[in-house]
Amino acid sequence: MFSYFLLKMARTGYVDSVPAKEAGLRGFEGLLTHKVCEGEGGEIHLTDICRGAGPLLSAALEAEHPQALANSPVGTAW
Repeated sequence: MFSYFLLKMARTGYVDSVPAKEAGLRGFEGLLTHKVCEGEGGEIHLTDICRGAGPLLSAALEAEHPQALANSPVGTAW
């Protein structure tokens, strides 16, 4: 949920976009690396996450938002 919060705040301009975006993306990548795995049949599993897929999906949508940080020196796409 914290990754989603950072990415959303950076995109909407409530915080300095570059550091918040970088921290949010690091957190999101950590979730993908350590908490998401693929099953034998190709299905996706979340491990050790008690709140389910909602926060992860929200963070994924923010990370892939098409209008993200239009004025950022980092670029317009994540």
